[in-house]
Amino acid sequence: MLRALMAIVFMSSISSAVFAEVVEVYRWKVYPGKDVETLALFERSAAIHNGLGISVQINRLNIGTTQQLDYVMRYDDVASWGRLKDEASTSADFLELYAEYVANPPAELVESIRGTNLDPTIMAADFGDEPVFAVYIWEPDRGTTPQLIAGFKGSETLHESYGARIEGYQESYGGTTKMHYVMFFESWSALAAFESNEDMVQFANNLNSNPDATSTLVSSFTGTTIATFK
Repeated sequence: MLRALMAIVFMSSISSAVFAEVVEVYRWKVYPGKDVETLALFERSAAIHNGLGISVQINRLNIGTTQQLDYVMRYDDVASWGRLKDEASTSADFLELYAEYVANPPAELVESIRGTNLDPTIMAADFGDEPVFAVYIWEPDRGTTPQLIAGFKGSETLHESYGARIEGYQESYGGTTKMHYVMFFESWSALAAFESNEDMVQFANNLNSNPDATSTLVSSFTGTTIATFK
C-alpha cells in the first residue's frame, strides 16, 4: 500500500513538473578586477537569450556566499526549455560571444543547476518585481520529499500573508534531492521588517526546535537581482 501511494505521489509530481517553470542557474566567480567586464558580457548574453524568448536575470549574491554572480535563465515549462536550448545552442550571435569569452574569460563558471517550480501556474516572465531574495536549501530524508513539499506549501501561505513572495523548487540536473525555498522582497528593508515580525520570529524558533524534522537545512544565502530581461 505504501509503495503504491509513493508511486502515485511520484507520478503526480512528474506530471506537474512537465508544465511548471524551469530555471537554470549558472554561478560565476569573477576574476579580480573583472567585475565590469563580466557584467558587460552577461548583459550581451542576456540580450541574445532574451531575443530567443528566454527570460534572464543577473543576480549578485550577498550574505552566505563569496559574492559570486548568478546568471539565471527561466522557461515556462520543460518543452520550452528543450526547444529554446536547441535554438540557443545554434545561435550565431551566441556562438560568437562564447568565442570572445573563451579568448579572454573575465570569470569562471563554478556551478550550474536546473530546478523545477513546485507551482505549475508560474511563468518565466513572472519575475523581476522583487529584487531582494533569500534562499533556503533543504535536504529531505530518504522518502520524505512529499512531506517537505507539504511543509513548503504550509509555510508559503503564512509567509506570503506577511509580505514575502514564495517560490519552491526541486533540483534536477546538476543537483540532488534538495529543495529550494525562495523568498522574494521589494527591498532589504522589507526583508528586515519580515524577519523582525514577532510571528516570524516565533515561526523560526519553532522550526529550529522541532525534534521530529524529516529534513535538514543545508545552506542559506541572500542576494539582489541587478538586471532582468523578459
